This record gives sequence, C-alpha cells and structure tokens, in this order.
Amino acid sequence: MIGIAPRRGHLRALVLVLACTVAVSVVACDSSGSSPTEPQATPGPTQSPAPTPTTGQAVEFQGRVTATSSAGRRLELAGGTTLILRADTVFDPTGDLFDARQVASAVAGGARVRVEGDGVRRSDGGVRALAIKAEVDD
Repeated sequence: MIGIAPRRGHLRALVLVLACTVAVSVVACDSSGSSPTEPQATPGPTQSPAPTPTTGQAVEFQGRVTATSSAGRRLELAGGTTLILRADTVFDPTGDLFDARQVASAVAGGARVRVEGDGVRRSDGGVRALAIKAEVDD
C-alpha cells in the first residue's frame, strides 16, 4: 500500500501510478514462474450472479396470494415465494385478515389478498413468516 496522502493536484499522478502498478502486475510468467511472457489481456467486466438467500437469513416479503393450503398454513405468492405460517406467526392487527384460516377463506372466495411481512429463509427455499399483514384489495 502506498503511504502517500494525496494532495490537491496530485490525485491524477497517484491514479497514474496505481494504474501502472496494476498493469505491471498483470504480466504473466511461464510455467517455471520466473521469466515473464507476453502480457495477458485483462478480461472485461462480468456480471455477478444474483446472491442466493441463505438458510436462516432474515427476509422481507410482499405480494399477492395466488394459492393456499386448506388450513392456510402454506401461502403461494405471485412470483413463486412460498410462505409457511405457524401458530406463532403474528398477524398485524391493522390488516384486514387476522389468521391463516381467514386468508385461506378469502382466497378461496376469489378475493385478491396481499401480504407483507418479515420471515426467515428455510432450507427448502420457502419463507417461514414471523410477522404478516394481510389485506384484501378492493
């Protein structure tokens, strides 16, 4: 690491020195590791893959419920997220629906139900809902 603090007007020179340092370190060596060979072309930027959610990771969710299990303990959201509701899942009292059975009944009756909340990513890719707010779209 260079121990020089950049001053006004010296930033361009510092960038040039760093660029030259990087360019020199790109020079490849032969199989013995001692003699330099032709410089290798630096590959262009690559797109990073989307991060995969980790099991146990806290996540937020939101979306329209497209299907439920009969007791409403499993909700499928538009976009493919599966929510798992347990007895300890807390329903927000400012929502329109206050338990899993009400959500299942509303969806079965043709209502458009939207949910949002917080949960934990499961090993199967689903989300265990910890807190949820369920509302019926008018």
